[in-house]
This record gives sequence, structure tokens and C-alpha cells, in this order.
Amino acid sequence: MEPNGLLAIAVETAEAAGRLLLERFRAPAGGLGRKSSTTDMVSDADRDAEALIRERLRAARPGDAIVGEEGGSTDG
Repeated sequence: MEPNGLLAIAVETAEAAGRLLLERFRAPAGGLGRKSSTTDMVSDADRDAEALIRERLRAARPGDAIVGEEGGSTDG
């Protein structure tokens, strides 16, 4: 895939995740949890945004590995 194609996937995916997070910011719902310590917080919105990003990247680039903050890594 050409660099411009990769850039388009990245921009579209980031914009979609941003819309999800902005929507959640305006009307918060869901929970807040802890990851590795009492000060390492994660929200349902964080997890959902990462899931959206992973889903879109897997659809566009099924053979690529993904490393994320909330869900760890997955092999391609």
C-alpha cells in the first residue's frame, strides 16, 4: 500500500475515534476502572475508542500487528 493510502487510513481512523471520545465527553456514560495500579485509570470510552481503532485497522490491514495502551498487542 502506498504511503498516502496508509495516511488516509490513519486519519479516517483517528477522526472516528475522536468523534466517539468527543461524544462520550459531552454525555459521559459507563464506568471508570483501574488497570495496573490504583492511579492507572481507564474509562469505558478509552476502551471503546481503542476497540474502534483496532477494528478499523484489522479491516484495512489484516496482516499487521497492533500495539495499544488498553488492549496490549495482537499479532497480525
